[in-house]
Amino acid sequence: AQRLQQSMADEAYPRSPGRRQYPMWVYEYLGTMQCASRMERHYPLLRWIDRFLRGIGQVVFMNNPLTGIAIFVGISVGSDRGWWFALCGLIGTISGTLTAFTIFHPEGDGGLDLGLYGFNGFLVGEAMGNFVSTGVDFDGTFGVIVLVVVLSIFSTFIQVALRNLLVLKKYSLPGLTLPFNIATLVLLLGSYEYQRISLTSALSPHVPERSSATHSLELCFREELADNCTTITQGSINAVFRGVGQVFFCDSVVGGMIILGGIVLASRISAFFALLGSAIGLGTAIALGVDGYNAYHGIWGYNSVLTAMALGGFFIDLNKRTAILTCVAAMVTTIVQGCISAMFQPWGVSPFTLPFCVVTLCFLASVGTIEWMRAVDGPTVPEYHLEKPKPKIADLERRGLLSGGTDEIVELNDIHTAETELQLVTPAV
Repeated sequence: AQRLQQSMADEAYPRSPGRRQYPMWVYEYLGTMQCASRMERHYPLLRWIDRFLRGIGQVVFMNNPLTGIAIFVGISVGSDRGWWFALCGLIGTISGTLTAFTIFHPEGDGGLDLGLYGFNGFLVGEAMGNFVSTGVDFDGTFGVIVLVVVLSIFSTFIQVALRNLLVLKKYSLPGLTLPFNIATLVLLLGSYEYQRISLTSALSPHVPERSSATHSLELCFREELADNCTTITQGSINAVFRGVGQVFFCDSVVGGMIILGGIVLASRISAFFALLGSAIGLGTAIALGVDGYNAYHGIWGYNSVLTAMALGGFFIDLNKRTAILTCVAAMVTTIVQGCISAMFQPWGVSPFTLPFCVVTLCFLASVGTIEWMRAVDGPTVPEYHLEKPKPKIADLERRGLLSGGTDEIVELNDIHTAETELQLVTPAV
């Protein structure tokens, strides 16, 4: 009966013409890398390694352990202390995942195997490794590791709390990286009261000033504040790839390329939107007149990278109109980043990924009110969403289940009704 149903479905839902076919083993490692589950049956330790690596990849919504490996390598080679940043991130991922396993027992919802309890911990660990000094007293290497573990555990509790909130639960909105932002800002803002916690020079408080005759920003691209300006082409290429890397605090073109390569392994569409988001963020920032030094180092691209990836086929069905809307959202993210950055400058704190969270949640909360903007059913990768079988609209119209042209959006309830009517799915007796 299952074979008959499958053959009927294949006949009713033909594969899109001209789609390039790859050998089957290629599909085993692309996308969500399902072959890992078969290996885990024979090697239980691999299941935990797989969970940790998927947790790293989930920072950019990629449920693939190979993406996690690429991200870890990209961060490690991104700077002289990249190995330390990557190690802190890994410790955070392990802490967050084990906290979920031992306290909340989330195995039933599948989130543990998808790495959903590790990505906030990874970002927390990276932030601690980057911004907390390892020089003196309590905040030496051991102290930083303690902070990573404690705050990663805290981020897991925040994640579960946000999931259980009425608003997020009612509208099925994801918590995104809000747990990371909250847990990290708690420590960084509190560091003004902690004598034994010192931050690195990367975070320095200053009062934001408007551009005037006595204070103006240098708009040209440059690697160092006192350097001469680089060409627009060189500066733009650097900024776009660094924007991808800055999602993980990786200020490196090579690191950004390796991270982007890891995203390609899971989803070419998401990799495209990552580059597009970085470019849009950069272009919007330059058009608004930001400092070329920060633009060169990708500071104005990473939030737009995450917004573009989230809305570009991951949480929302991808079509022409949602693609345009994704570009608009990436531009808005840059504007919101300027606002939040100016608010945090007196405390010397980065906006982190708050602009991405604010804009993405606003757009996702609007899904139910826009006819052509539909949330996906179980986010995986955009390629899977595009290839998910849909009934022939012509058959639905002929049977009176739909009216209008072929461009009309097929609602989920209509699909279930149509499948029953076409006898593709046997109704429950």
